[in-house]
Amino acid sequence: MSASSSPGTSPLASLLSANVEWAEHISTNDPDFFGHCAKGQSPKVLWIGCADSRVPESVLTGAKPGDIFVHRNIANQFHPDDDSALSVLAYAVNMLGVEHALLNPRSVNQSVISYLQSLEFIPTYPMQISIAPGIPRSKYTSPYLHTHHKNTSVVIAGHTHCGGAAACLQAAQAETKSAPDTPLGRWLAPLTKLVTTLDLASTPEEDRLDAVVVANVKQQVENVCESDVIKAVWAAYNTAGEKDTEKKKQVWVHGWVYDVGSGRIQDLGVSRGPTGSSG
Repeated sequence: MSASSSPGTSPLASLLSANVEWAEHISTNDPDFFGHCAKGQSPKVLWIGCADSRVPESVLTGAKPGDIFVHRNIANQFHPDDDSALSVLAYAVNMLGVEHALLNPRSVNQSVISYLQSLEFIPTYPMQISIAPGIPRSKYTSPYLHTHHKNTSVVIAGHTHCGGAAACLQAAQAETKSAPDTPLGRWLAPLTKLVTTLDLASTPEEDRLDAVVVANVKQQVENVCESDVIKAVWAAYNTAGEKDTEKKKQVWVHGWVYDVGSGRIQDLGVSRGPTGSSG
């Protein structure tokens, strides 16, 4: 099916029509799918990506609703002082990955209840909260079942032909530099600063944007790893005893680049996890 507009049809009307077709198709092929979705989520991966319309994470990875927890912004940034990104990371790691079991208001521990109350969100239904990369899920896993998955994957996903990265490259190469005075300029300022530290003189001009994209992803991986959220869960893993399964949860951070021109994802090989663990 396609959401492209036919003559006389507005883009929004086309999207709504396509949604009806999609929902009917899913219901026909998997009548229980939406009912299961309403009971909770059990994503395997946190995807921190770019807001670019050409990089829809679920589509390009063949994922289903409920498979990927998502945070997207201009140029896939993870700023250390960005409460929006930090909240998503904390929720993914502390709420969707730590307990590995049934989350139920009647039995969940008080620290989890307090955390949910601080977000003004108390679930009124059982919710499975496990994340397990690399485990195929051909069918929905019931939220009423206890699970024992201990791995969480955080993916920083950049992409080629990134407009935000291109703007930063241009700004860094400008002869006259001025302090950013727009929301977008301020948002991209850390990336522009990063570009000024890169040695691009020997890089062919046509390859410079790709070099910036790769450097950007590597920097955001570093930023995520330096966050209090990740440092805390890694510290807990490294100090926990072998039988302390509640704390022996591995959180891995990865850096990927999606090639808009080919549709393929490249793993940059910069994955990081707790000391002494294997991903």
